[in-house]
Amino acid sequence: MIRAAIYARVSTDQQAQEGDSISAQLDALQKYVSDRQDMVLAGTYVDDGISGRKIDRDELQRLLDDVKADKVDVILFTKLDRWFRSVRHYATTQDLLDQHKVTWTAIWEPVYDTTTPTGRLIVNQMMSFAQFEAENTSQRIRSVMAYKVAQGEAVTGSVPYGYRIQDKRLVIVPEDAEKVRALFEHYRDGGSLNDSVRFARSTGMPQTKQTIKAIFQNRKYIGYHRGNPNYCPAIISTRLWEDVQRRLATNIKTSTKYDYLFVGLVECACCHRRMASGHRMIKTRSANFYRCPRYYATAGRPRTCDNKKFAYESHVEEYLLSHLRTWAQNRVLEYEAGQTMARDNSARISALNKRRERLTELYLNEMITMDDLKMEREKIDKEMQDLTEEQVPLKKDLTAIKELLEIKDIEGLYNTFSASDKRFFWRSILSKITFDGASISVEFL
Repeated sequence: MIRAAIYARVSTDQQAQEGDSISAQLDALQKYVSDRQDMVLAGTYVDDGISGRKIDRDELQRLLDDVKADKVDVILFTKLDRWFRSVRHYATTQDLLDQHKVTWTAIWEPVYDTTTPTGRLIVNQMMSFAQFEAENTSQRIRSVMAYKVAQGEAVTGSVPYGYRIQDKRLVIVPEDAEKVRALFEHYRDGGSLNDSVRFARSTGMPQTKQTIKAIFQNRKYIGYHRGNPNYCPAIISTRLWEDVQRRLATNIKTSTKYDYLFVGLVECACCHRRMASGHRMIKTRSANFYRCPRYYATAGRPRTCDNKKFAYESHVEEYLLSHLRTWAQNRVLEYEAGQTMARDNSARISALNKRRERLTELYLNEMITMDDLKMEREKIDKEMQDLTEEQVPLKKDLTAIKELLEIKDIEGLYNTFSASDKRFFWRSILSKITFDGASISVEFL
């Protein structure tokens, strides 16, 4: 008896609606086996929602494992494009099938016969056209999506909380937008994701830490999406969004007993490892400090750094306060002198699209081979993807720094802050503090 494995695949809902649904494929394949007196069903393999251009399909790999184990004599599928849409993957798989003397049949397209040279030629030609069609469709979809984003049109039916779709564009839902704005401000002022979840729950917004964090990281709330800084109306200001991003980047659990102002910010200059926070008693006075974990290694671990000095928090704080005004003045001057506008890539993308179309014409006119077409098209697609997804830098808001410079007594104001306020203040302007045992250097945001 011939051991038959049946394989079905669908990648989109549209294919299912056009008659290629998994159930339709399986019904036809099972009937084909049952109608044959010399065939027995050896296994059923189904890949749902996976492109035929991919070879790393779970069920396909399981089928090929059974081929290697000599459990299959023939593989049945409905149409050739259900099997593969990549010539390279098809050829690799066909070599494996030949080694184990396994044949295949597309039951809705009986013209294919891999047992003869002519049949193999026909199969390879059809695979080439199937791959060409799949890649061309994919490129058209990417181009359409990029155009829609550039025009500010919604590309999916899923929209962020606070928006709705009207005339193909995102518009603000005022009552929900107020909740979003309040949530951003709440996190900026408090810095706790768990507390923000509770706050969101009280307003009727999404209630999990993952969804709240996703809201905080969604650039659509400042009107930005896929390189378009004016994609939709903004719900929050750029300054508020950046404050929240800094909060998220330094959202580190701190001790409930001691308030560490710079935990997560201090780095060892020798090994570039984040320095661990600690607390000690010095002549009845307590002090927060930071030390290198590679020098003060835990039991059983080798010491891999020579920096044994403690960075005392009070010394770091004093240094920062003494240099703050000078830094703020230099920061404003440096940014305003070096500010550049983002490059408009639309002309280059248009030129690449035209070049891609010319390549297709050359292939159809048999002036270049399929390999040449694939190689050149991959280069074009890579460049287009880089240009399309290029992040347009946000214009920096220097309002906070300029307001800081207007304060005559920065240190006096700072001394009125609580420990939590001080921690947030430094995290809103610092990216890293480097300590080598003798000196401190600082990198500011």
